[in-house]
Amino acid sequence: MWAGFLRKGWAGALATAAAFIAPSFLLVLAVAGAIAGAVVVLSRQTITDIPTAAIAAVSLGLLLWRKIPEPVLVALGAIAGILLH
Repeated sequence: MWAGFLRKGWAGALATAAAFIAPSFLLVLAVAGAIAGAVVVLSRQTITDIPTAAIAAVSLGLLLWRKIPEPVLVALGAIAGILLH
């Protein structure tokens, strides 16, 4: 960024910063989009009835309310699935 600033002032510094930051930012957006797409596809295939939707909603609520370790969440979901079956 300093080289861009020296050559073209603040416009050069901003252009240099954008050239360094944009590829990483776009890669992160692409990965987040791929994960979100996978969540939608898997959710449509697996959440097919009311008990499963309830387990999914409670799981999401627990993840947003408190940071529960994923293995604990999977174990709780398995127990809930066995009890509801």
